[in-house]
Amino acid sequence: MDENGQVGARPVNTTTTGCSGSIGGVAAQCHVTSPYGVPIPTKVSQISAGYCFNLALDENGDVWSWGFGDYLAAALGHGNQTYQSLRTPTKISTLSNIVGIAAGEGCAYAVNNQGQIWAWGINRLGCVGDGTTNIISSPKILAITDVKKVVARAAGVYALTNSGQLWSWGET
Repeated sequence: MDENGQVGARPVNTTTTGCSGSIGGVAAQCHVTSPYGVPIPTKVSQISAGYCFNLALDENGDVWSWGFGDYLAAALGHGNQTYQSLRTPTKISTLSNIVGIAAGEGCAYAVNNQGQIWAWGINRLGCVGDGTTNIISSPKILAITDVKKVVARAAGVYALTNSGQLWSWGET
């Protein structure tokens, strides 16, 4: 179902079924039954699907988000916005030189080329990893360094460092 734009700005002629309601004149709740290109203007190198929101990493190291961001659109990573959903992939302007991404239930993560990990989201059960459960609507750098990979799950995450150390936080 594409009830919050998580499918990503589908063209008008895309085959759908079961549509009801609308957001900005576009059918809101649909089963999208035919594939189509998601409108990201550069080549995508990685994707990650969270709960009703998505992340894409492009070849330039930029991160794009779309879908349902929950409280204050926190999972989308664009700061305290007045919307909860984005139907079109939108670049997160505060992130650059990113080499890896992960999306969980309501938190998201990005690793840059210096091994720093950025996190943001609704922070249920501390999934952001900043020692709080406060909503974090813009990417925030965490204290862990030398990160090479991040993997998200429902309300938690694992980060693996280049030295082989494994970190975990949130719902463990």
